[in-house]
Amino acid sequence: MGKFVNTGIRIEAIATVVPNNYYGHEKNVQMFGEETVDKFEKITNIFATYKVSKHQTVSDLGYVAAVEIINKLKLNKHDIGVLVFASPAPDYIQPPTACVLQYRLGLPNDCAALDITHGCSSFPYGSQVVYSMMASSDCRYGLLIVGDSNSKNVNQKDNSYMLCSDAASAILFIRDSDAVNKTMLKTDGSRYKDIIIPGRGMRDLNPIDSEVVCSDGVSRSKYNWYMNGMNVFVFATRDVPKAVKEYLEWTDTDFEKYDAIAFHQANGIIIDRLVKTLKLKEEKVPNVIHDYGNTGGNSLLLALCEKYGNIELNKTIEVLGVAFGVGLSLGVTSFSINIDNIFPIIKTDNQFDDGIIELEDL
Repeated sequence: MGKFVNTGIRIEAIATVVPNNYYGHEKNVQMFGEETVDKFEKITNIFATYKVSKHQTVSDLGYVAAVEIINKLKLNKHDIGVLVFASPAPDYIQPPTACVLQYRLGLPNDCAALDITHGCSSFPYGSQVVYSMMASSDCRYGLLIVGDSNSKNVNQKDNSYMLCSDAASAILFIRDSDAVNKTMLKTDGSRYKDIIIPGRGMRDLNPIDSEVVCSDGVSRSKYNWYMNGMNVFVFATRDVPKAVKEYLEWTDTDFEKYDAIAFHQANGIIIDRLVKTLKLKEEKVPNVIHDYGNTGGNSLLLALCEKYGNIELNKTIEVLGVAFGVGLSLGVTSFSINIDNIFPIIKTDNQFDDGIIELEDL
């Protein structure tokens, strides 16, 4: 049924990192022109994004986020027994990026490290993997790193380039005998073409890098990201509210239980529609789309870090997290966390230079 009850493990801390490379109105105007940018901003409510540099990756951002948690909480790295990298943007086809991060972070060889490739629903899917792995092990801590660098996949003639932002979050899981988590996951693979990069996988590994005008009038190659905006909008505004209501019924809760209702930050219209459809109090719904754009799988975590990261309150809040996207897939989960362990957003130029492999080095 895609409904999971997890006991004895909870989320302890969240840290989020974005690249230093800032794209605002002026830079977008240079690329797309004033009229196009003004129209885009009005429709999406997105005015700024952050984009990784040429050799910077999601794992570089996630590394900085994980180090922030390890240092702030003074963790013993040898107690971290699970590391999951949840992102559609790995460093390589092989090896798994989680293995590289295990090495960079100095985690023990006893740490189980693996990748999952979900996009915007990476947080609930990745969380469930960590919960499940920790439940059948004796490790004290687990780490989930979630993020995307979709700006590298979007054709720079595509207006979606102004939508896509890059970021990563690290989430620390800890054993707690009193903890209970419930997560609901759903998939509709019949709509797999609605968000897709057709080339580079084993189905079509080396397609010709030539551009074709797609049905939306945008020129793309098979290496570029494509989204059927209308189909995704319908999915987000029809299927997602139904899933949220199903989750509340299953968990016997209502919106009053939650201090924050954090949605995937897809675009301004979708967030507004979800707030209205579900009759939510706007002050409970973190909305940072205007300052950060769509950062993919970590966007709801980024929204929490922006809202609570600079508050020192020693207060535990209840969070309902809702994510949806590529697959098409969606997940609803909830968790409690102390505000003091939701850390401020960090900006970085960090990149793993040793990760740029020349054949002469092999």
